[in-house]
Parts: sequence; C-alpha cells; structure tokens
Amino acid sequence: MSVMFSPHNLEAERALLGTIVSDNAAFYTAAEHVSKGDFFSEANRICWATIEALLEKGRQVDLVTLISELERQGLLEKCGGLAKVSSLPDGVPVGIGAPVGEYCRLIQEKARLRSLLTLSQKVTTEVGEGQEADEILDSAESHIAEIRGEQEKAERGAVPICEAVRESTQVLDRTAGNGVMLGAPTGFRRLDEITAGWIASDFVILAGRPSQGKTALALEFLVRAAKAGNPGAIFSLEMSRQALALRLACREAKLDHHKFRGGFLTRDEWTRMTRALADIAGLPLWIDDRSVVSASDLRWRIRSLAKRAGVKLVVVDYLQLVRAKAENRTQEVTKISMELKAAAHDLAEISGGTLIGVSQLSRSAANDTPQLHHLRDSGQLEQDADVVIFISNATFAKSGQEEPTKKLIDVAKQRNGPCGSFYLTFLPRWVGFEDYSADTESVSVP
Repeated sequence: MSVMFSPHNLEAERALLGTIVSDNAAFYTAAEHVSKGDFFSEANRICWATIEALLEKGRQVDLVTLISELERQGLLEKCGGLAKVSSLPDGVPVGIGAPVGEYCRLIQEKARLRSLLTLSQKVTTEVGEGQEADEILDSAESHIAEIRGEQEKAERGAVPICEAVRESTQVLDRTAGNGVMLGAPTGFRRLDEITAGWIASDFVILAGRPSQGKTALALEFLVRAAKAGNPGAIFSLEMSRQALALRLACREAKLDHHKFRGGFLTRDEWTRMTRALADIAGLPLWIDDRSVVSASDLRWRIRSLAKRAGVKLVVVDYLQLVRAKAENRTQEVTKISMELKAAAHDLAEISGGTLIGVSQLSRSAANDTPQLHHLRDSGQLEQDADVVIFISNATFAKSGQEEPTKKLIDVAKQRNGPCGSFYLTFLPRWVGFEDYSADTESVSVP
C-alpha cells in the first residue's frame, strides 16, 4: 500500500510509544484501545511488540532496555537506528498530563480508514474478476462488521468496578420494593415469573416442530410488547409482510383466519377487520420480509432499526433461513450464531432490547418431548443462547393424544435463572394466545 495514499498519523504513533517508554503504566491503558496491527509504521509496530513482550516478562521498559532488546533481536536498524529510537520520548508529556487516550483515538481512526481502503480495493478486484454481487456483498459486510466490532471493543474497554456497581444500583432502585421486573414484560404471567421478562442483551431461541405455533407466539410477543409501549420488529424470512399484517389483524379482531382467507366474512366481520387493520397500523412495529439475508447483513439491519426506531424486541423468523459464507454447514451455523449473539448485545447497547430467534427442531424430535439436543444444527445455537423456549402441543392425561389448543411452553435453558414449564391456551381460529386457565379452554368466536 502506497504511503502517499495510506491514512496514517506517525506523530501519534511515536508519541504513544514515547509516553509508554517514559511511563510503563500507559501501556496497559493503551492496550485496551490499540494493538500492533493498528500501527502504520513497521518500525513502530516492532517497537510496540517489543515493549509488549518485555512487559509480559515482568521487565521494566525504558530507552536502555528497549534499545538493548532491539539490538539483541537484530531489529534496531529496522526501527530507524539508535538515534531514531532514542528520540521517542522527546517533547512528549508524561504522567497525568499525557493524552494517551487521544493518541489511541488518532491511531485507531487511521487504522480503520486503512481497513476501509483495503476493503474497497478488494471489492474492486472481486468485481473485476466477475464474482457474483451477493458473494461480494456478504464478504464486504463481514469485513465491515469486523471493523466496527474492533472499534466497539476498543471503545468499551475495561471499566472500574465502581462503574458497574453504580449501574447495578440504578437497577436496584428501579426494581426494589415496587414489584417491577428486571426485564420488559413478555405479556404472559407465568413466563414473566420464570424469566423476569425480556432481559436486555439476551439471545432467546423459540423452537418447536412445524405447525406448533412458533411464528404465532413470536407475533404475540411483539404485539403485546408494542401495546406496552416497547417498539418491536420482525425479520420474516418465510412470510410476506402482507400475510403477517393480515394475520395480526385477524388476531386483533378475533376473526376466523380461515374464513377470512376464503372470503366468507360477514359485513360486520369485515367492519371489524377494517378497524383492526387501522389499530395494527398505529402500533410501533416494523416488518422486514426480504427472504434472502446473510447473518452479517441481518446484524446491521437490526442495529439500524434499533438506532432509528428504538426497537426493544426483535424476532428473526426463522434461523435456518439465515445464511453465512462458510465451507460447511457447521461453520455456517457457528457464524450465524455468533452474529446474532453480537446483534443481541448491539440491541442492549442501543435500545436495551432483546433478540428472539425462531428455530426449527430436528426430525429426531418428531415423536418426543423437545429437548436441547433437538435444536436443528444445535451445537453453537444452544451454546450461545441465553434462553431456550420450546413450544409443543400438550397431551391429554388419559389418552396421551395431542391437545392442539393447549400448548406446553418449556423454558429449557436460562443462563441466569431457573427453568420451568407452563401452559398457554392457543386460539387457532384467530391464531392467538392467552394465559392458560380452565375458562380459556372453551373460548368461543364472538
């Protein structure tokens, strides 16, 4: 890469190295924000790596020990010689007055610009080689995610425990003595009791066999959150936005979904349907129904919605339709899981939100009560999920036959809380859910 066209700030690099040579404690502050690869100059990269190695061995670093080590390794001339290295501390303030953070910011900014320049050159090459647009986009999005991820890790860094205690005290003040849960309400009493609501940064998996009501329950979560004032979004990789909107309207109006699809609604029912559509239109809900999506692209769409609309509950329906560039399915699922886990953290940082991924179960679960190992491509998904919720038909106690209007909801994994199961009543005519009770078993269509 040409020096003329490569963004860099050699003065900041040398100032940071000079500060560290004069005050070794500055290295540990700087190391939270920059690494060897962030330095443009080869000489400065060598000096940084040498200082790091000496400090890891417990040795004090000053000009004498640094020059001695560079000489021992035959690297002194690569660093500009004795005079160049000896001048590192010249004109650099030390101690409290040294702007270590500012030096790091300048170095990191140029490093990011160089990364973007490299990426643009790579895209230009791939276009010239005739690669498909989707492949180039997936690769570019992955690299941009890496660049952003490195920046965010550097910005967060370590914090003193007093800051964590201060944040925890704010949570205690909000929850103590007033019956307020840690998380946002799910809309269902027993689920709130088990999970304490939707916890910020949690990656939740909602899984079940086909036609068990996964999407319907996910939509129920979104509508109940939206009505409680918490904006939501669904990334629907299987159903169109029109189909989702009409399903939500049938639920809202408590209309028979099958009758609507067949055009058999009465005049009064059509009026209720129209009114329900207007009500749904006023909810803080967003739908993205683009069917082909890569994991990295999905992550940044979620980030964008969190920033733009403040969404607090995001549903991805469903995980097996998300794609990532990899050599085999195992590696692909690992990448997808890692991106979605990162997206859940992004949501927490931006809006305090939670991410729900809807997942199919493997065929081995066809005749069994769902278990964690039944998660399709389960390994990494099971590991990364903070909460796993299974939905399945309950069974009649005497006959053992399935009871489609009574759903068993099983919180099979919760990283920071108990597991447990309970029932919800499924209302198939308008594809909705209610808290289970003997009364709701016989709900009739109005």
